[in-house]
Amino acid sequence: MAKTKENVKLGVKYEFPGNKDVSVTFTNLPKSDSKLSPLAIEQISSDKITLPDGVVPATDFAYDIKTEILNFVS
Repeated sequence: MAKTKENVKLGVKYEFPGNKDVSVTFTNLPKSDSKLSPLAIEQISSDKITLPDGVVPATDFAYDIKTEILNFVS
């Protein structure tokens, strides 16, 4: 798993280490920095994923790309 040390930023291209073909660029984010969080990208072996009958993975790996919007109550 790869995780940014800082919160995500608008317009920055985040690439998975070792595979520049796996990337994400945010074009819209909450205005408040307090609602942002780091980005995590996890490489998962395709044989560990349960797919619907008849669906065959196109590659050996899938990628779980996630960030959480944090909600703070003041």
